[in-house]
Amino acid sequence: MTTAPTTTPASSSAGATTHPAHTLGASLVLFIRQTWAGLRVLLGFTILLGIAYPLAVTGVGQLVLPWQANGSLVTATGAHATAPGDADVVGSALIGQKSDGAEWFHPIEALVASNHSPRYDLLRAHVVVNSVLWGLLAATEDVVMGRSDEPLEVALQRALEAIRPHAGSADPTQDASSDGPA
Repeated sequence: MTTAPTTTPASSSAGATTHPAHTLGASLVLFIRQTWAGLRVLLGFTILLGIAYPLAVTGVGQLVLPWQANGSLVTATGAHATAPGDADVVGSALIGQKSDGAEWFHPIEALVASNHSPRYDLLRAHVVVNSVLWGLLAATEDVVMGRSDEPLEVALQRALEAIRPHAGSADPTQDASSDGPA
């Protein structure tokens, strides 16, 4: 019967080292040192990248391209405005600009339409049609699901009457019977 040879740490393979057992106090000191080192790095990068870099980029922008850095503000005549607080500022030269080429993204016109736009009537008609359709859908659903005791024809007529005052007004949120502000 043969026995396996035993090795001691000194006679084991080269490069193998033994680690002394850390005490609780030594582990706590090591943890605190590493935590403080990490917090110092975090604070340094926060100051560098969160404060110093944005201030430097803003300063360079204000020195090199002040009109563009302040939003490319224009007046009603199309002249460049010098300060955002000017009374005659009407907007930015970058918003709502023409993009006719096929290579450019095109704005969604319904999102930039206002009551001064020639497309406002189309937008208003779209809102009215959607209101009618949703009202009819809700009335039909109530009858089909048994939430209403009235016949379908009566429910649909009632839904149309509820929407009808808005169909002829200039503003879908106002009643057609009102003559404007009192």
